[in-house]
Amino acid sequence: MTVAPPDPGLSTAEVAAAVAAGRTNATVVAGRRSVDIVRDNVFTRFNAVLGTLFAIAVVVAPPQDALFGFVIAANSIIGIAQELRAKRTLDHLTVLTMPTTTVRRNGVEQQVGVAEIVQGDHVLLRAGDQIPVDGPLLAADQLEVDESLLTGESEPLSKGVGDRVRSGSIVTAGAATMTAAAVGGEAYAQQLTADAQRFTLAKSEIRSGVDRILRVLSWLLVPVGAVTVFGQFRVEPTTRDALAGTVAALVGMIPEGLVLLTSVAFAAGVIRMAKRGALVRELAALEGLARVDVVCLDKTGTLTESSMRVASITRLKAVAESGADVEHILGALAAAEPSPNGSSRAISAEFSSPGWNVTAQVAFTSSRRWSGASFEGHGAFVLGAPSALRNTGVPANGEDIDAMVRAEADAGRRALILGEVRTTLVAGTDGEAPPCTPLCVVSLREKIRPEASEMIRFFTDAGVMTLILSGDDPRTVASVATTVGVPGSDRPASGKDLPDDPAAIVAFVEEHRVIGRVAPAQKLAIVKALQDAGHAVAMTGDGVNDVPALKQADIGVAMRSGSGAARSVARVVLSGDSFAPLPALVGEGRRVLANMERVASLFLTKTVYAIVLAIVVTLARLPYPLLPRQLTLISTLTIGLPGFLLSLLPTTTAPHHRLVAVALRRAVPAGVLTACGVVGPYAIVRARWHSEITERSAALIAALLCGLVVLVVASGPLDRTRRSIAAFSVICAAMAFTVPSFRAVLAIEVPQPSALLIAMACSALAGVAIVVGWRRVGWRRVDGDR
Repeated sequence: MTVAPPDPGLSTAEVAAAVAAGRTNATVVAGRRSVDIVRDNVFTRFNAVLGTLFAIAVVVAPPQDALFGFVIAANSIIGIAQELRAKRTLDHLTVLTMPTTTVRRNGVEQQVGVAEIVQGDHVLLRAGDQIPVDGPLLAADQLEVDESLLTGESEPLSKGVGDRVRSGSIVTAGAATMTAAAVGGEAYAQQLTADAQRFTLAKSEIRSGVDRILRVLSWLLVPVGAVTVFGQFRVEPTTRDALAGTVAALVGMIPEGLVLLTSVAFAAGVIRMAKRGALVRELAALEGLARVDVVCLDKTGTLTESSMRVASITRLKAVAESGADVEHILGALAAAEPSPNGSSRAISAEFSSPGWNVTAQVAFTSSRRWSGASFEGHGAFVLGAPSALRNTGVPANGEDIDAMVRAEADAGRRALILGEVRTTLVAGTDGEAPPCTPLCVVSLREKIRPEASEMIRFFTDAGVMTLILSGDDPRTVASVATTVGVPGSDRPASGKDLPDDPAAIVAFVEEHRVIGRVAPAQKLAIVKALQDAGHAVAMTGDGVNDVPALKQADIGVAMRSGSGAARSVARVVLSGDSFAPLPALVGEGRRVLANMERVASLFLTKTVYAIVLAIVVTLARLPYPLLPRQLTLISTLTIGLPGFLLSLLPTTTAPHHRLVAVALRRAVPAGVLTACGVVGPYAIVRARWHSEITERSAALIAALLCGLVVLVVASGPLDRTRRSIAAFSVICAAMAFTVPSFRAVLAIEVPQPSALLIAMACSALAGVAIVVGWRRVGWRRVDGDR
């Protein structure tokens, strides 16, 4: 054991000088700069296309035909407002959850943010800390460091005075003091934390799918636009009319609100999650949460309170023979632990330290599952899990310790063994404890969280497989799991029985949903095996031993009160001291994706029918049947406003794994049928009445009716809210034809009864075909009939 030097660390003046010189660790940027948000929402490909078409419409058409220009402003303003609001929320929560560390300045230990460390600071490290900067060790006390986040090497490394440690490494055992030599951009910490705390629309299936669609449409606009221009100039009497028809055709092809609603849905989801006390480090976590079908939970801290208390002590006959004072021994061991865990804190709260002098000490680690110390004049003792200590499986003086441990486990309590070591206290090469004589069985009780049962019930009802992975005795874990209603908790298993083959691991966890005595490496192996089998896995954890699995999982969830290492690798950090928000977070992710599936179907249907309509009228040498202002009405009533409202509705359904592909499967036939439903009455009325306003009115009625059919089936199954949205659109559409001022602005009329009947009949035929086709794709699966 190396005693820390008496160096007081930097003085206040030295810290100020380092800050003035820029030698700080302030490299973490919380959120995107506001100018980037404005730029990203204003200067987009489709804003450029719409802006060009808007300029043409202003020159060649009445002002009413340029109404779609407001979409550009609305897209940009709403997008900027949503992202700025999300940025402010994330900046606030980032400050709340920003990692802190302990430094020694002016001879006093103080907590500072990792960004406030300056070059030359003396940084104190404890088990569970993530090393924030690079530098040499000034003092080390049985320090073990996990560098797997940097090198991939899973085995912890022992470090001593003079050794250099790197930021991003995790202290798994012991304690140390280091000098901050490399800070800021020179340290590894910048690479590990910069991306995690920046507000970005991270890559996801839905966003990448939408981007692919938009790229394809960008290329399609060129040939289709050229053909449309040629066709309109052939049939329209003036250049002004030809350009107006071309603008209308091209505007209809652009799903101008799809990108906006995708961004708004993600941003709104992040804000809602933040209000529930969850910081989403990557927006892709929203999609990941929605796709989760396996959630791995720990017992301690998740199903039970993190804190424990001593329930009882069962003294063995060896105590009477040796005359040992177990209360003093337990108090001394708890005080000697350099990085107390929940068990040692509970023992420390129950038994005061006798003030014995420590001559040797072995710190607790999750892999060893025991700790020990030698005390001058009093002997050496160990405390740990029964399976980690020797000589606990055979009767001692007629006492069956295993039976005592089983009784405690069956009662849902954690049992520890206090043993006396007759030899030198040293950990074996494989971490085993030295031989010991059991003195007593310490029983610790945990309190079950009141929200645990509701959380398990939510996951069960949602079809999510729940696994309980704990380092405790399987019987103890199973007792708690049974109490909170975990399915399959009557078949607990031990980590020692876990197979090595990934396929066998999957079969094992499907059979045994509660597994105790799980080592950190086994948690990681379980997560990897499930992912290889096609599962989306969420992992909760708050300790150092959870870090590898948290990092590997599709979604890692940690608590603010957990270790800095766990928070640093988790994609979702809960600001409270409970995992109770988990069901709400999964529900939020499912809401966003399931509703985006509906909205994408609406927008893509419009794009398809606009493209088909442009091609058909060009081949048929017909003027484009709709004016830009009329297309704006259709988009607003059947897509824009309903789509926005639908994107905010609650749902608990697991989304499809190929969301964009499903949306396209629905949109293509619906769009083609809608185009047919519009062209039919337009051509018939044009051939019979030879009235431009009558032709366009019939086409508008058919387009509105087909669009409303698509809206209804995309919203289904219908509830009161969705029926209200559809009814509102119908009422607004009716007002457009019945209110004289609206008719004048839109250049429409109420058609003659025969023309109206033709429009309604054609749209009805198209509507029936749309409903049948949509049902064949399986829209009922969208809301839980999976």
